[in-house]
Amino acid sequence: MTGVIKMNKSQLQSLIDETRSNGGDTGELEGLLLEVEDEVGQTKQEQPRPRRGGARTELEAEEETMEERLNKKAGHLFSGGIYGELLERIINIDRSYSMQYLRQLCITNGLSSGKEKKVMAAMLLARNIDLDAKETPTIHIVLEEAGSMGNEEAEEYFLPGGTRFPVDFTETKAELDGIGWVTFLYFPSVGAGHIEALNVAEAYRSRGFGIKLMEFAIENMRGRGIKTVGLNAWTEAGAALFKKLGFTFKTARGTRMVKTL
Repeated sequence: MTGVIKMNKSQLQSLIDETRSNGGDTGELEGLLLEVEDEVGQTKQEQPRPRRGGARTELEAEEETMEERLNKKAGHLFSGGIYGELLERIINIDRSYSMQYLRQLCITNGLSSGKEKKVMAAMLLARNIDLDAKETPTIHIVLEEAGSMGNEEAEEYFLPGGTRFPVDFTETKAELDGIGWVTFLYFPSVGAGHIEALNVAEAYRSRGFGIKLMEFAIENMRGRGIKTVGLNAWTEAGAALFKKLGFTFKTARGTRMVKTL
């Protein structure tokens, strides 16, 4: 019967030393050590060379690949296993959706949520569950504070000429649960507003949530009588998003963008 023993070079050398100290025959073990040294530099995928005679000792150092691990855990869900296009779909889901989102989908659909992301993705695909079918959380205001500011503080908001200071303002933060948030402030007495910051979690970007948050802020200010909204576009990606919403640069150079409501 073939015996399989897993050991590295150091362990094999220790076994040789121990066998020699006990007066045993180390010939076969030393032969194995020479074979291991000959195999240095070969790939881990290479099959061990067969050995003749009695019991056989094999040194195995192969590591399980991501594809093998995924098939071991979820390959049974698909008649042909997880390969090719299906594997690519699962990898893309792993990259595009957050752990929290996939876990919630699994819970909603009665699936185990205590798995790694790729396994959860496989389970959802096996059940033909639409990954974008989950209802989008409602945007709600989590902060609303009133205050006033002087001329120097208000410089960055480009308020219209003739504004009397101190000028009253309201600062608001609106949040899309677990996805992102937007903060904005507006000055009712002069009909001007400003988007201070927009943030969307990396896993949810390029899926329309930034626009949804911006539209909420704009409509909130429009409903309060605000006529113009400004912001600063610090990146090209940000500027591209704001242009879709009707913002234009105030000058040929600079970051300031404005939109008339």
